[in-house]
Amino acid sequence: MTVTISRLYDNYTDAQQAVRRLETAGVPHSDISIVANNSDSWFNTDKRVDRDRDGVDDRAEGAGAGAGIGAGVIASVPLAVGISALEIIVVLVQAYVFTLLTAVFIGMAIHVHH
Repeated sequence: MTVTISRLYDNYTDAQQAVRRLETAGVPHSDISIVANNSDSWFNTDKRVDRDRDGVDDRAEGAGAGAGIGAGVIASVPLAVGISALEIIVVLVQAYVFTLLTAVFIGMAIHVHH
């Protein structure tokens, strides 16, 4: 069962202290999130974000993953269109050959030999 708890804090420092208390109480870090504005200028763009503590900035990891997914989607759309076009060509060729063979067979069946 998932339980969501929310609370408002006057500043980001108080919210960070609450997170530390939750982690001390045994709540996993991955289950805690803070949604905040930057009214007290706590956010610094020079700071590195590494929540999973793997030594790589999470923003860079996310951008790389997004770029990879985007490239995969962009590459797959023309491939899908090409395969669909090939299927249409095969259907048309099959219809033509079937019609031609049927006409030849019927022509041979009704042609009288003397």
